[in-house]
Amino acid sequence: MVHLVEYVDELIKNEAIKLNNSVDLQLTYHDSCSLARLSEPWVPWEGERGLWGVVSPTLERRRGTNGVYQQPRDILSAIPGVKLVEPIRKRENTFCCGAGRGTKEAFPDFALWSAQQKLTEVKEVGAEAVISACPWCKNNFAQAADMNGGEVKALDISEIILDSLCGGGKGVK
Repeated sequence: MVHLVEYVDELIKNEAIKLNNSVDLQLTYHDSCSLARLSEPWVPWEGERGLWGVVSPTLERRRGTNGVYQQPRDILSAIPGVKLVEPIRKRENTFCCGAGRGTKEAFPDFALWSAQQKLTEVKEVGAEAVISACPWCKNNFAQAADMNGGEVKALDISEIILDSLCGGGKGVK
């Protein structure tokens, strides 16, 4: 199984599809927890746990550095008219949107605060929109953006891809 961004990135690189229609937008990409840090490949380990959990041989810890990061950026960079600007905190060091894994349901005020913090960062780099590959992130950002007067758009990467494939501005405008 692969994520949409992995599949579309492969199609673009194999020239099976071409993103032709211009999407004139300065945007930033948000590395969502599920696709980025938590999608890091599992590496099997065989060894022994000793006193206080000490392992032998040493267990390589997963730190999120091998998640899905580049493919969405490559897709967005392939779209005519898109100006991709990187957020201040990105990749394995990105700031969580606050909505994933039940957080929004359990702590709605915290989730909203977290999304507002990220939107402040998005505005700081001059982006008109924040793009995510996660529906929880998109919805949380959209709610926070609406509360702040809608200065920043929150979009799913599939909307940008569709807009560049089909045109018409339906997903973006």
